[in-house]
Amino acid sequence: ASAPAPAGPAASWSASMRAAVAYAESDPAVDRLLVMLVDQYAVDVEWLRSLLAMADAHPQRMVASRYDGVRGVPAVFPRSAFAELAALRGDQGARALLRDESDPIDWIAPHPPGDVDTPEQIPLR
Repeated sequence: ASAPAPAGPAASWSASMRAAVAYAESDPAVDRLLVMLVDQYAVDVEWLRSLLAMADAHPQRMVASRYDGVRGVPAVFPRSAFAELAALRGDQGARALLRDESDPIDWIAPHPPGDVDTPEQIPLR
C-alpha cells in the first residue's frame, strides 16, 4: 500500500508546483518557469525584470535570487528542470534544487523578499 498523501500547506505547495509544471510542459512554447511565493511582499517589478534579464542571458540555467547568504525564490527554471520541480513533494521547495545546482547563476537581490506566515508579520506602511 502507498503512504497517504501529505496534508496541509506543504502538500498544497508541491501540488501547485506539479500543476504549474504540467501546464507548462503541455505548451511547447513555454521554455521556463518563474517561481515565487505569494507572501514575498518586498519583491517588486524591477526585481522580477532584473531576474528575467539574467535568465534571458542564461536560458538553459536555473537563475536564483540571492539574499541573506542563500539562493532562493524568486527564481527562473528552464524547461530542463521541469521534471525535478514536478518531483518535489511535501515541504521540499525549489530552494533544494537551487542549493544543489552545480554551476549556479545568482542574481544578487537588493534586499530580502519578505515573508509573511502570520497576520502579525504583515508590514504596516
